Amino acid sequence: MIRHLLKLAWHRKRTNALLFLEIGASFLVVFAVGAATLYVGANWRQPLGYDWRDAWSIRITDERMGLSQTPEEDGRLMARLLDEVRRMPGVVAAAGMDSPPYVDWTNTSNFVIDGKTVEFNSSGATIDADRVLRLKVIAGRWFTREDDAAAWLPVVLDRDLAKTFFGTVSCVGKTIPRTGGENGIEKRVVGVIDEFRKDGELSRPGNFLFQYVSGEAKSGPTRTDALIVRVPPGTGIDVEEAVVARLRAVAPQWSFNVRPLEQLRSTRFWMVCSPIAVLAILAAFLLLMVGLGLIGVLWQNVARRTRELGLRRAMGATRMGICRQVLAELLLIIAMAVAVGTLLVAQIPLFSIFDLLPITIVWGAIALAVATILGIGVAAGLYPSWTTTRIHPAEALHHD
Repeated sequence: MIRHLLKLAWHRKRTNALLFLEIGASFLVVFAVGAATLYVGANWRQPLGYDWRDAWSIRITDERMGLSQTPEEDGRLMARLLDEVRRMPGVVAAAGMDSPPYVDWTNTSNFVIDGKTVEFNSSGATIDADRVLRLKVIAGRWFTREDDAAAWLPVVLDRDLAKTFFGTVSCVGKTIPRTGGENGIEKRVVGVIDEFRKDGELSRPGNFLFQYVSGEAKSGPTRTDALIVRVPPGTGIDVEEAVVARLRAVAPQWSFNVRPLEQLRSTRFWMVCSPIAVLAILAAFLLLMVGLGLIGVLWQNVARRTRELGLRRAMGATRMGICRQVLAELLLIIAMAVAVGTLLVAQIPLFSIFDLLPITIVWGAIALAVATILGIGVAAGLYPSWTTTRIHPAEALHHD
């Protein structure tokens, strides 16, 4: 039966070749949409590690075009800013942080461990950053004033990075491996927090490191590039304006850009989801065109083969048998196109560039694409194949 169907498909190879390409392209587009959707869906179910509600990010920009004060003076000014903000009515907690959640800028480092290159993000942070973001410390502690006297740089790791470095979260007091760029400064772990995904719910879980920032510390940076502030629920714009006014009064040479984390989160969602939505719309139009094309091609094939199908009916073939034959020819072409597409996308896990895409996501997207294309093929072929069963054999044999 399959051999006979292959012969029939080969005899109409020109028409079937175009159909084959359309189905193959549709399969790849559906796979891409499915993979992206499954990927962000899997990330959404992972722990975030902090609370973005009722929190602000305040980015600091030096207006003196790089003519900065000394690091010690910048550190003292930053400490004064934090003290002023913490004393203001309507502020629950405030801290300094180089790379707050959902912002576009971050520090990225690479290191090699056991012959494998591992990437992690990092950010400077002050005391009380754990209170502002409501971080969950699972081992050790967060930064405190006692870290000012340390001759080494105190750091806090998230769970993933602690396991990457040491294989366990019980690593308080240990020195992290050299990753380059430390300028000889030893980094010692004082605490471990739960997972921390700075880029939000749609980003993949990763490794993160916080390093202590203080103008009074013996080692390490003296100030951060941003402030983070927690306010009570329902806080109005008047508190934001009062905070900015106080900051400008203390540091007129710096400018301050306030963005609620909720707003940054919405922007991040739009950045991630809009390309997927555009791709999904394009995929829907493409699938619609493919479905209509399948109906048209199949209808044309049926019209050209009226005498052939009528002869089969006259020789005893049942209506269901004729219908199955027409559908089987269409499904054979679809199966070949899907098989080629599957062979192509199944190579993705072999390329290191796609390490961020788990193998389960790849095969899940393949299954989704196969089911979608087969469903469209069956739906498009039902009516034309059913019409062939309504033609009387005598009428079909006299058809020109």
